[in-house]
Amino acid sequence: NPTGLDDQLYDLFPLDGRLDAIETDSSSQITSSVVVARRTGGTSGTAEDGASFEIKATYNNISGIATLIGVVNKVSNKSQALWDVNLNVSSNQVRLRVTGALNNNITWHTTSRIYQVGF
Repeated sequence: NPTGLDDQLYDLFPLDGRLDAIETDSSSQITSSVVVARRTGGTSGTAEDGASFEIKATYNNISGIATLIGVVNKVSNKSQALWDVNLNVSSNQVRLRVTGALNNNITWHTTSRIYQVGF
């Protein structure tokens, strides 16, 4: 659960395998990836600002490269417009990335379900 002092970008699933790589010649759906955020300090925003996000997507891995199938679907409810959550591909890895806002201390928490089928 990274805590950010400003608008830096954080990987909730870094490339250390916390989110399993999508296996070669397989499809994966990242479903019900829920992220909850709460402002815990800083000089901007309002005390107790918060947010929730649900993000879903499906990926293929052909020859070691993860590729999005269709679009990423996201529902968000947030106190601050700049707070955001996205999925990002790096080789065969899909990362869940969060962005805060300047001069906000934010605690982020996520729970995800991943379904995978090989060929």
